Amino acid sequence: MAAAKFISEPIEVIAHMHHMKMIVLRFKWKDTVYYVSKMVNKWQVPAGESRITHYIVECPRQNISAEIAFDHLNLKWEIVTYSGMK
Repeated sequence: MAAAKFISEPIEVIAHMHHMKMIVLRFKWKDTVYYVSKMVNKWQVPAGESRITHYIVECPRQNISAEIAFDHLNLKWEIVTYSGMK
C-alpha cells in the first residue's frame, strides 16, 4: 500500500441513511466519481461547536482507499487523505 497523501479538499458525497447509520455510496473529487465498496472505519471528533465524523472507505474500482470527513455544523464533506490500495 502506498503512503497516504494529505489533501483536505471539498468533495460531493452521495450517501443514504440505513437504520440510523450513514452509508457512503460514492463521492466526487476533481471531476472523478469514486465508488465506495466498503466503509472500513468511522470515528467522531469534536470541532468547536460542531463535531466531525471521519470515514475510511475503499474504492477498488479506482484503486484507492480514502479518509473522508463530514462536518455536522456546516454540512460539508471533504477528502482528508488517500492512498493506493495495491
